[in-house]
Amino acid sequence: MRGEFDLAVAAPHFARVAQLEKAMVPLVMYEPRIGAVFVATIDGKVAAPADVRDKAVAFANPTSLVALYGLQWLQQQKLEAGKDYELKAARTDMGVGRMLLSGEAIAAVISSGEMRALPPEESARLKVVDSFARIPNFIVLANPRLTRERTAQIKTQLKDFLVNHEEGVAFGKATGFTGIVDVDEAVLRELDPYVTSTRRAMGYTN
Repeated sequence: MRGEFDLAVAAPHFARVAQLEKAMVPLVMYEPRIGAVFVATIDGKVAAPADVRDKAVAFANPTSLVALYGLQWLQQQKLEAGKDYELKAARTDMGVGRMLLSGEAIAAVISSGEMRALPPEESARLKVVDSFARIPNFIVLANPRLTRERTAQIKTQLKDFLVNHEEGVAFGKATGFTGIVDVDEAVLRELDPYVTSTRRAMGYTN
C-alpha cells in the first residue's frame, strides 16, 4: 500500500483493495480456484450449517478470503457470527483440527488446502460437511509507476512461466498451481463485497 514494490503477490481481497485505493494493476491470477469447505468431526452431530447454532465455529484465519466467504455463506443460512454462533480463531493453521477433535469448536471453515495439510491422524477423523465456494487464488499486481510496455512484458512472462520454463514446472509441482491466467473484471467485481471488511482488517485508512 506504500508503493515500496514494483510487483506484489497478494491474496485476492487484498489485491482488490490495493487496486481500488492505490491504483495497483492486477496482472495475472494463479489457478485453480481455492476450495472453501465446512468441516466437522466424523462422529459429531453436524450435518448442516444450522447445527452450529449456539455453538463455536473455528476459522484458521478470520481475515482470509476463505473466512470472509464462510461468514457470508453462514449469514445466508441465517447464522450471524457473535449472535447465532461463536467465532473462534485457531492459533495456528494446524490448530483447527485439534480444536474440532478436542470439542473446543463443533465445526470449522477452512480451505481445501488447509484440510489436506492437517496431520493424517486428525484429517482421518474429520468430514467435509459442505464445499460451499470456489474462491479466486492469489493475484500478481504491478505498481502503477511501471510503464504500460513493461507491465505488458511482465504479464506475458508470468503467463508463460508455468508451461515453458523448467523452474516453472517445478514451481507448479511444489505449489499445486496449474495455471497463471488473466484477471478479468468479473473476478475483481466478485471481490467487492469484501472490500470494506478487508480494509478494516488491514487497519488501512486514507
